[in-house]
Amino acid sequence: MGFLLLDNFTMIALASAVEPLRMANQLSGEELYSWHMISENGEQVRASDGLCFTPDASISHAPDVDILIVAGGVNITRSYRPKQISWIQAQARRGIVIGGICTGPYALAHAGLLDDHECSAHWECIAALQERYPKVRCNNRLFTIDQKRMTSSGAIRRWICSCTWCHYSTAPSFPVPFQTCLSATVSAVNLTSSVFRCVSYTTTASLSRNW
Repeated sequence: MGFLLLDNFTMIALASAVEPLRMANQLSGEELYSWHMISENGEQVRASDGLCFTPDASISHAPDVDILIVAGGVNITRSYRPKQISWIQAQARRGIVIGGICTGPYALAHAGLLDDHECSAHWECIAALQERYPKVRCNNRLFTIDQKRMTSSGAIRRWICSCTWCHYSTAPSFPVPFQTCLSATVSAVNLTSSVFRCVSYTTTASLSRNW
């Protein structure tokens, strides 16, 4: 799998896409999945939280992948460039599965890859996406799988659910048993829920003290 990181991509969306794959490898005891982080020129990409991420390759030297996921985030209309769009289109012509997480589907729509397809996207961009690209059939579902297009609205639970699709729709390329993926999904969701509960409690306690 390849993940194209756009400027200001959302780190939490990327992590929620990768962790179920890592957990599936761990639970099965085999390397059932491999993934590569890709940027336009191979240089660091800054996430929306300010952290810099060093990719594995540039789009010019990216390995062939079976699935390409475009990771979007803040200010999506200013986050992608023509070279990136052209490369995404080239990958689609290879016939691979193309997906988008968080606001990533907006870039796919700009590339013309979601015309006449159902699409889920982050609530911050979905209205603008529908207005600018009327051929895209936007919906309010958590994630959407339409032929060789996968889109997600961005939250952790939502994208983890769509990751399970890889295990039974692209076999034998992805031969991991569905139960393995399901276990990884449940583990990731439980871990994430615990983190959010901790953050929520800490924030609430802090606000109570401040007020």
